[in-house]
Amino acid sequence: MAAFFAFVGYYKAFAPMAELVRHGAWTAHVPQWIGRPMGWTELVAAAALALAGLGGIGRPVRPFAAKAAVWLAASQCVSAWIHVAHGEASALTQNLFLFITLLVIAGLCRAPANRECLT
Repeated sequence: MAAFFAFVGYYKAFAPMAELVRHGAWTAHVPQWIGRPMGWTELVAAAALALAGLGGIGRPVRPFAAKAAVWLAASQCVSAWIHVAHGEASALTQNLFLFITLLVIAGLCRAPANRECLT
């Protein structure tokens, strides 16, 4: 998940709008002042998820990673709504998969310290 959101976050933050349109990014349908910062938040969340998976040294980051995973899950709801509004219902399967997986990750990151956070 960390690698996926690092990839899509980078594109949302820095790729030309034509590239976002070509790949069906939901942020292509919103003003850049909304879409670009969404990419930046995905990059920060990806870093938190990656750090949380680093065993003992990632333990202090896990509460933030749990919140980041919930934020990303919520963004999937927004993404789904925008995709449907623009006739792109084929993206809903990916949105649902990401939503469920991110909530599982959030739960694992909030689990007791003797359990690992999977990213």
